[in-house]
Amino acid sequence: MAKNILDQLVRYSYKFPMHAPDLLKEWRENQALSQVAAAERIGVSQPTYSDYERGRKIPRTQLALKIQAVTDGAVPVAAWVAADDRTAKPEVA
Repeated sequence: MAKNILDQLVRYSYKFPMHAPDLLKEWRENQALSQVAAAERIGVSQPTYSDYERGRKIPRTQLALKIQAVTDGAVPVAAWVAADDRTAKPEVA
């Protein structure tokens, strides 16, 4: 089911000009949070959070939904499947 959600969102990814890693970093900086504090809010380790923020990894759908909730929609699930991300093939964690 999770794969189907992401597949459907790919069609709408053009609506998000910024990639999720950029949005995640922008959200963290706007909240004046360290990576450690942001990672704790999301429920991941700081190294994993850093990988998300740098675009080295993309979260699984459930975690992407949690990130969307924690960030009050500043990092929508669909942003993780932006057009350029579809060709990059980052590691899913």
